[in-house]
Amino acid sequence: RYGKSEDGPQHDYFALIDIDEFIVPQTSKYDSIHGILQDYLVPYGGALVSNWILFGSANKTVYSPVPVTKRFQYRDKETHNVVK
Repeated sequence: RYGKSEDGPQHDYFALIDIDEFIVPQTSKYDSIHGILQDYLVPYGGALVSNWILFGSANKTVYSPVPVTKRFQYRDKETHNVVK
């Protein structure tokens, strides 16, 4: 567990995720990041990385006040080799 002191807040994990990046599990096995962490970090330790998947605008040029994950739903067929 990580934290400033034994008496202060303690954390099991920390993540570096930009404001324009999302982790969205796409399988029925996981409905949140917690299950993924439990299956991959608890038994193996270390770090968990994920490849970028680039989403495009689908030629939309007019703003729509809906969440970004609903506006941009079309992606490249390939995953990008950059990992975070």
